[in-house]
Amino acid sequence: QSMRSLQPEQSIHQFVWSSGRANHTFGRVRDADRPRHSGAAQAARIGLVIRDADLLRLAARGALSSAVSEKWDDGFVANFPGSAWELRSFRRSYCTEEIAVILDLAGEMFSELGREYLMRRMAEEGIGPVNYITWKFDYLFHGNQMAFVTKGRMYACLVMERVWPRVKPYTEMSYRDLYGTLANVIMPDGGFLEPPSYFGATIGNTAEILFHYARTRDKTLRETLPDVLHRTGDYGAVVASTLPDVDVIPFGDSGPTIRATALLVLASINPESVWTTLLRKHLARLEGARFSPMEQALLANIPEEGLPLPSFVILPETRLAAS
Repeated sequence: QSMRSLQPEQSIHQFVWSSGRANHTFGRVRDADRPRHSGAAQAARIGLVIRDADLLRLAARGALSSAVSEKWDDGFVANFPGSAWELRSFRRSYCTEEIAVILDLAGEMFSELGREYLMRRMAEEGIGPVNYITWKFDYLFHGNQMAFVTKGRMYACLVMERVWPRVKPYTEMSYRDLYGTLANVIMPDGGFLEPPSYFGATIGNTAEILFHYARTRDKTLRETLPDVLHRTGDYGAVVASTLPDVDVIPFGDSGPTIRATALLVLASINPESVWTTLLRKHLARLEGARFSPMEQALLANIPEEGLPLPSFVILPETRLAAS
């Protein structure tokens, strides 16, 4: 019921993401109290499942409200005449992702002109700026950020290639960027140089992106993942926490947990490893949890028990050790 009360048109603004936390650093004072978009994609998901046309129309209104907002940036400092400042296009990717999901799930709620307008906005205001930063910043291929900025780009390409076949090479470019990045960030010993919750976010986001890509290419998720993930078992053993409510040791600026999707992927690829141990420990805390079709498929092939923590493990290239 709370979702039905959303008024997405109230958030139409010059900058889609100009309010809230981002405003304090990148926005203008007068934008601080602007309402933010929220819930529109979820309205599309729920509306499709329960066959509620009103929720689907609400989602469509949310997509159009984002689309007619002038800039999909954090705020004024990121986009004003003559500015060279940019924020790696995170917000553009998130906005593009939301519109792509709504266009996919609630596309019948738009006129032909409406669908055309949304695809044009995703191409010009979403995919274009994300392509730009992948051309400019080589470091994106050596850290966690590619898994975030590629999500909206990939979703938009998958939606648009059904209408415009010439988009397909750009879908494949998005896949190659993500695949290559994942191969880069896994060290020869299977480790990861950023804190462990960043690893979980990278794997979780990548899995969600590639699940949709795999479905369009008649492949399984496993077939789209790089083989380097097979060597991450020792990394799981190094970062695993022995505390009951904690997944990993939160060194650096890591959080104490890893999202279930990431653990499912890692345990399905390395079933005889500590990843399975961490997954079963994590799931034991999630009583009554519901899983997506992708997650259910992964879970079906994972053992009920994983390996005990080893007495000692060392990752010489990553320079981590645990006992």
